Amino acid sequence: MSDQSITPIEPTEEYGDDFGSGKRLSVGSFRHVFAEDHWEWSDELYHLFGYRPGEVQPSAELLRRHQHRGGRSDIVEDLVSGFETGRTFSVFHRIVPRGGGLRSIVVVADRVLGERDSVAGIVGYCVDLTDLIAGQRDEFFTSELAEILRGRSAIEQAKGVLMGLFRLNADHAFGLLRWRSQETNVKVRDIAAQLLAELHTLPPISQELRRHVEHLVLTVHDRIPRR
Repeated sequence: MSDQSITPIEPTEEYGDDFGSGKRLSVGSFRHVFAEDHWEWSDELYHLFGYRPGEVQPSAELLRRHQHRGGRSDIVEDLVSGFETGRTFSVFHRIVPRGGGLRSIVVVADRVLGERDSVAGIVGYCVDLTDLIAGQRDEFFTSELAEILRGRSAIEQAKGVLMGLFRLNADHAFGLLRWRSQETNVKVRDIAAQLLAELHTLPPISQELRRHVEHLVLTVHDRIPRR
């Protein structure tokens, strides 16, 4: 299974997390491995549901327990069925955290691929929109936020490409994308998306490089420090 570890998101200006409202979004991340029925939550997601990090074991039942009874669909079924689209998907739900209250969240997730490109799980983010959408239509903000997070995914992928090709670190790779954005007056996410779309135009890699990459992929686990 590909190792897509959970990294809590720090809202940044580059990703437009406040929609220009001056309000910061609370974002938590999660991961679900199907075969083991194992869930992982970031600290932010525990807080969103009203818990201290590690206080409870995340599970499908826990998610359902906190879903608002007036919900239009089952939150877990939405997550599990969403990966069938083959692309990033988003769903809108309301939850009741421990201690009461009502929170409006949008969940944006994508598939985690395992051996032979089989779907091994899902990884994604829960974004608290409660304060942001007060008095506004939920559907508008759901679509807007989904677009922003899809842009974030493209930026991260483009950074990875530049890091691999030019042996840059993450900051320098993003700096290169931002420089082209500023020079051309085009959004960073659009620069990144177009770069990814045109990767197929590059000439094929040499057989020697391909063998090195294959060897790296097949043996990398042997060099991970034991904990």
